[in-house]
Amino acid sequence: MRFRNVTTHFEELKLKATRSGRCAGCQKRTSRVLKVSQTLNPFNKNAKGLPKSRFEIMEELRIRLAERRTQPLLCTGCEDAARPPPPWKRP
Repeated sequence: MRFRNVTTHFEELKLKATRSGRCAGCQKRTSRVLKVSQTLNPFNKNAKGLPKSRFEIMEELRIRLAERRTQPLLCTGCEDAARPPPPWKRP
């Protein structure tokens, strides 16, 4: 008896926004591409326990993207300096 592997590909819904301006830390010109995504699948459920519709997912992605837009714009150097070091590099 042979078993087959079944792979199901679900559609991925994506949103992307570009921000550019001055770094909040050092005032250098910088730009960032913000990306958010979710798949449209029967396991992705809303608060009622029903599968999310395309509209619900896109609305949720818009909200997440808007939240990320409100965060201060930082260049890579300032972003790395603000991030705590990984556990294996801590003294």
